[in-house]
This record gives sequence, C-alpha cells and structure tokens, in this order.
Amino acid sequence: MRPHRHVQYSFATRGVPAGHEGKVLDVARIRSLKPSFFKDEDLAGLDPLARILFAGLWTLADRDGRLPDRPRWIQVETLPYDETDAAILLDDLHEAGFIARYEAGGRKFIQILSFAKHQSPNLKEPASEIPEPDTETLSEAIERKNALTCYPITREVAPRAEHEKKRAQPVPTREGISS
Repeated sequence: MRPHRHVQYSFATRGVPAGHEGKVLDVARIRSLKPSFFKDEDLAGLDPLARILFAGLWTLADRDGRLPDRPRWIQVETLPYDETDAAILLDDLHEAGFIARYEAGGRKFIQILSFAKHQSPNLKEPASEIPEPDTETLSEAIERKNALTCYPITREVAPRAEHEKKRAQPVPTREGISS
C-alpha cells in the first residue's frame, strides 16, 4: 500500500496502537471544490475558518458524507496551525444548516447535508459504517438552512495574535515609498 492513496486502510500488524488491532484507519480522501463554493452567500456569512473547516470536513467524511463528531480530531486534521476552537466552528456550521450533528448508538456523528449533491466519491470507497441520522434530525437541519439568509458572524472565534493585528493594518502604497 502506498501512503499517498486516500482511502481507508486496515492497520498493519506493526506499529498498531494498543486497542486498535484490526480496526480501520481513516485517512483523508480527495474531494473536489466547485467554484460556486466561494460564492455561497450563506457560507460567506460565517467565519473564514468555519468555511475552511467545512471544506476540510469533506475530506474526512465517508462516501455518504458522514464522520465522527470529534472536534479536537477534526481541528487537528483540518486546521492544525490555527488557534481556534473547532467545536464553536462546528456549532456555527450546524446552526447555519450546513451540517447536522447527531447521536446514534451512544456516539456522536456529523452528516454533511449537501455532500451527495456536490461530491462524487470513488466507487472503491467502502460503504459507510456510520449510521444515518434520523429523519427528524435531517428535517430540522434542512429547516435551519431554508430559514437562513446570509448567516451573520456573531462572535470572534479565534483570539487574535499580535502578528495578526499587525497584518490587518493598511499596507503602505508606492507613493509613500522613496526610491
């Protein structure tokens, strides 16, 4: 098996963490972004890191657009260099109707609502082992999305570091620079 392939691999016998023998290792998958992703007005109303996280969720989701709802893992996989709280960003995506967060069998999961509309998973990807959300959960998420008109940013998610504040200052123009 070559490490650059983006499918699920079973753990090899060497280097298996204790308690994970015979379990499946989830790795990122190749997904596509359509140009309309960047022009979605409802998505544009969210924090920029929430938009990156949303696209990153697609790479973590199985062929049916489902993944475990584990904010710390999701943050490490999608926003490893950003000082933010993925749990808050996931809440924003949920409230805006882009994802549905649900429980099944005592475990928490995420369903990306428009996944099937925008993605064509590889036929070799295994079928989802994650249970589907119930009809009520999906209906509520769809209602939130339909009620949405340009979702407002309501809070600052990430603390701003000094270098970010400096970066936000205006850039000097050529007129202010002597040759």
